[in-house]
Amino acid sequence: MLQGFSSDLQLAARRLAATPLFTIFAVLSLAAGVGVTTAVYSVVDSTLLKDLGIRHPHDVVFVMTPDAGRLVMDALSGEDFRILRSAQRSFSSIAASAAIHVGVASPARTEMLDGEAVDGGYFSTLGVRAVIGRTIQASDDRSGAQVVVLSHGLWQSRLASDPTIVGRTLRLAGRQFEVIGVAPESFEGPLGWFTGARLWVPLAAASSIGHLSASASVASARDTRRFMVVGRLRPDLTV
Repeated sequence: MLQGFSSDLQLAARRLAATPLFTIFAVLSLAAGVGVTTAVYSVVDSTLLKDLGIRHPHDVVFVMTPDAGRLVMDALSGEDFRILRSAQRSFSSIAASAAIHVGVASPARTEMLDGEAVDGGYFSTLGVRAVIGRTIQASDDRSGAQVVVLSHGLWQSRLASDPTIVGRTLRLAGRQFEVIGVAPESFEGPLGWFTGARLWVPLAAASSIGHLSASASVASARDTRRFMVVGRLRPDLTV
C-alpha cells in the first residue's frame, strides 16, 4: 500500500511539474478558497453563531402559531397571551414582546431604531441581567412606567459608554424615558442578530410612543396579533 501511495505521489509530482501554469493556478485557487472560507466563517461565527447572552438558551422556546398554512412567531394577540399564561403548565415562566421602530432624539440628530416592547417577565424568562442598572420588571409594566433599557451597542455609540447613564432621560418619539439599565454586550433579543433590538420599553408604555394602542378594545382583540411569546421550560420537561 505504501509503495502504491509513493508511486501515486511521484506521478502527481511529475504531472504538476510538466504543467507549471496549471499548478500555479490550482495552488492559488486553493489558497483563495481557504482564505474566503475562513473569512466567511469568521463573519458567521461573530454574527449568526455568537452567544445570544441568554442563560441556558436550550431551555428557552418560542411559542409558534399557525397562520395561512405556516408557523409564525409573532402572531399572538394580547388576549391569546393572557389565556396561555394562565393555562399553560409547560413553562416555569413565559413572556411576550412586540417589535417597535421608534425615533430616538439626541442634540445632534434623531435616528429611527429597532427595539422591543416587553412585558415584566421578559428579561427574567430569558435569564438576562443588566450590566449597568437593572432590567424591566413586572412593576414597570403594570404601572406603564416610561423607562428604557439600552443595548450595549447603543450605549457605546450614542452615549459614549457613560457609566452614569442610569437615571438620565432619553427622548423616544417625543417622550422622555428614564434609562434604567444597559443590556449585556451579546444580547440583542431572543433572535440575536436577526432582530437586532437596540432598546426595550415596557409593553404598557409602548402606546405613549405610538405603538400597541392602550385602548381596551384594541389591546384585547383576538385579531390584533403582534406578540412574540417565549417560554422557559420547566426543569422536568424537554422540548
